[in-house]
Amino acid sequence: MAIWEVREGNILFDLVVRATAEATPEDLTVLGLGNPEGADMVYLSQLRESNLKMLEINASYGACGLVVFETYDLRAAGASA
Repeated sequence: MAIWEVREGNILFDLVVRATAEATPEDLTVLGLGNPEGADMVYLSQLRESNLKMLEINASYGACGLVVFETYDLRAAGASA
């Protein structure tokens, strides 16, 4: 998971859920998993085959992020777990 430039008042305007099959070498760099060349390409291949998902967060200013996850559960504000 990598989330950066979080500031009070960020306005999210884009949340994108992607399959890890669509992962790019740049995603590896963002996630802090190393240089996208050489041995890291093996990790990229494993990530692409993992059947996980990625949540990409883009805001109108600041607060960018990329999260790799297996499952999620969306709940309405105030809903109990």
